[in-house]
Amino acid sequence: MLALRIATLVSGFCLAAGLPAAAAAQCGSPVPAAGDADGDTVLDPLDNCINVRNAGQSDVDADGCGDCCDGDYDQTGNTTIADFNTLKACFGMLTGSPGPPDDPTCTEGDHDSTGFIGIGDFVMFKFEFGGPPGPSAFPLPPACF
Repeated sequence: MLALRIATLVSGFCLAAGLPAAAAAQCGSPVPAAGDADGDTVLDPLDNCINVRNAGQSDVDADGCGDCCDGDYDQTGNTTIADFNTLKACFGMLTGSPGPPDDPTCTEGDHDSTGFIGIGDFVMFKFEFGGPPGPSAFPLPPACF
């Protein structure tokens, strides 16, 4: 019964968030009783970044993967040197500042949601480097897994 309720909540969230119907259907599949692996008070089937605390669930680029575990600014499915160059271009800036094409307002690089792109964001980014962003309960391929 709990699995059905969580699946309904997840599906409703996905549709409310404006995800495509196919993604919402995938989100709404039955799930086992949920835990909270990262301790951020958001149950894993509702969490856009399952392994990193992010109670606010910020997802600036709306790809289904929370900002704190999404260093893939160019949406290629992997966090690469191109993404590092984007972070480097925004380093030391406030969110909303003019940035490079893959983060034109220097908001995606704010992994720790402080309003400033700094060392905390770099530390979070380095854990993503070389791999896909995520994991997330709401993956939208190829951006978040």
